[in-house]
Order: sequence, then C-alpha cells, then structure tokens
Amino acid sequence: MKFTIPRWFLRDIIAPFFVTRLLLCFVGWWALAWADPPSWEGWEIRASGSGGPIGYNTHAQYLRSPGLALVNMWARWDTGWYMSIALDGYEFKPGEQCNTGFFPLYPMLMRWIAKPNWRMDQRAIVIAGILISNVSLVAALALLHKLIRLDHDEKIASRAMLYALVLPMTIFFSAVYTESIFLLTTIAAFYFARRGKWWIAGLFGAFAGISRVQGFLLTCGLAVEYWQQRRKRVDASTVLFPGLAFSAHVCALRYWFGTWLVLPISQSAWERHFVLPWHTTGTHMEIFGAFFLIAVCAACWFWTRCSYAVFANVIFWFNMCVRPLCSIGRYGFALFPVYIVLARALRGRVVEWICVLGGLAFSCFCMARFALWYWVH
Repeated sequence: MKFTIPRWFLRDIIAPFFVTRLLLCFVGWWALAWADPPSWEGWEIRASGSGGPIGYNTHAQYLRSPGLALVNMWARWDTGWYMSIALDGYEFKPGEQCNTGFFPLYPMLMRWIAKPNWRMDQRAIVIAGILISNVSLVAALALLHKLIRLDHDEKIASRAMLYALVLPMTIFFSAVYTESIFLLTTIAAFYFARRGKWWIAGLFGAFAGISRVQGFLLTCGLAVEYWQQRRKRVDASTVLFPGLAFSAHVCALRYWFGTWLVLPISQSAWERHFVLPWHTTGTHMEIFGAFFLIAVCAACWFWTRCSYAVFANVIFWFNMCVRPLCSIGRYGFALFPVYIVLARALRGRVVEWICVLGGLAFSCFCMARFALWYWVH
C-alpha cells in the first residue's frame, strides 16, 4: 500500500512550522550579532563544545558565528539545569538552587539521543534538546489536528495549528525546554483515550507525569474522559498512570537523597511557595497574562469537551497557586485546550490576519529578548 502524506499536514503544520522557525532563528541571530546581553553573568556554548561564562572579550567569538548562534539562541535559563541532569544526573543541595527541581523525561531523552550520535559534551546535549523539542512540536500538532477533527471542522483545526505557531510563547516550543514534550504527551494521552486505546493513553500519561511537576494532574482530565465514555473495564487503572509515574519519581528522589521533600525544598530555593490565587504576585506582564488565561480557561467549559476543560483548569489554577507568578504564560500556552478556544473565538479573515501578524511581531520581540538572556514570561 502506497503511503502518502496528508495535504493538511503539509499545509497546516509543516509550512507554517518552517516559516515561523526560520523567522525566529533569523531574529535570534540578528539579536546575538548586533546587540549585547543585559549582563555578563550568562553562559554560552563555545566552539569547543563546552559551555562557558560570557565575557566581554569573548562575546564576539562565542556569538557572532552563525552555527554557534543557532545553538545558543535556544539554550537559555532552565536549559542549564536540563543539561546538567543529562550529563551528570541529579544533585541535591538543600537551600541552594539545584537540578532536583526539574523532571527527568526530557533530559533522559537528550542523553539517549546525544550519546550514540555525538561525543557527550554540552553542545551535543543542547543540539539533542533542540531536535527533541521541534520533533515533539510537529508530532504534537499533528495529533492535535486529528484530536480537534473528532469534534470540529477542518477550519478550526487549521486555525489552532496556526495560533500555536505564531503566538508569543511559541518560542519555548523550539527551545531546550519541556513545553513541547509536555504538549505532545498530554495531547497523545487524550487522543488515544478518545479512540478507546486506554493502555496507550496511560503510557503517554505516565510520560507526562515525569515531564514536569504539573504532569500528575493529567489524571484528573483522563478520569473525566473515562467517565464520559461510560466505560467499566480493567483499563480504568490507566487514568492513574500520570500520578503513579510522578510518585515513582518522588520515591526515586527519596531513595537517592534520603527525604520525601526534595521537590518542595528544591522549589523553595527559587522562593516559590503555594498560596491562595489572590495572594500571588507577579510583574505587570505576568498579571496580564494570568487574566487572559483565566478568561480562556473559563471559555474551555463552554467551547471544549468537559475532560479538556477539567485538564486545562486544574493545571492552570495549580500554577496560579504558586507565588510568584513566574512563567505563567509559557505554562498556560502549553495547555492544548487553549488553542481550541482561540481557534473558535478568533475567526474571520481580518481577525486571523491581525492575530497572525500581531503574534509574529510579539514572538520576534520575545525571541530577541530570550536570545539575549532577558527573562521572557
């Protein structure tokens, strides 16, 4: 049987993916070539393959080379923690910032891909992370398109793909961050659950549970989906797989470091604590993003399936209960129901063009800031 690539995959995913990624790469390269970071406390991947601190005299050497720029522009902030896990494993330092606050799926994949293909240095790990993020993004969008088509027409699915690739937080889907792998595992879990393949859904749910701290909450959405399908079988246990994978990771940390509180102790080093949502704090941009996402998550109850709405709202309000509101934007835009709501709400040729052009402009601004070591929310 002859295999053919669906036209919607090329038109709605591959074409906008390459256009937007090339644009972001050009903006990142331009920023690194012609502007200076806000301080010299960051690090860069050097030509030798190792990482090193930025210094004024070596700035041009590290950043002006197009090849190094294409690697460095996607490796900022949390990238260093994932890179340290991939290279050296976990290290727990109570009272200090350490990599035990991050989850193992993404760095494990980085190590497994880098080790047989390149020598194990920091450049190889970062390149592996960039490949994982972008392949995961394409796979996630393909599954999201098919998931949306179970309930909506092709126009809504196409529009959701476009918004996922142009809105500002899209830069994190290609960076060495967990956003793409989390997006892929959660969409896959729901897609296979909708198709009645619950053991496969549970497997992807388990992967989500060890991809980031919010992953265990996928259990709530899957449980509602199982209830909506009115199933009464042994595969009901699969809805617990995200929580079980999360628990297994906690047990492993307990075994290695002798305390059940490794995760909260690690998070406290960043001065992050659980509070009631109205007691949290953040910058003006973070607060604006929070109110925008509150509206979108509320719309999920009316414009998406109940299980999707539960999934989006449980994870969003979990994030809202963390003080300060650090990275609320990228956490929120890694929730796939957001794009279903936006695709249904922001329609019409004029509205679409405004969203695409405005989103691309803001994405380019965020990309330049991210490449130059400015914090992007």
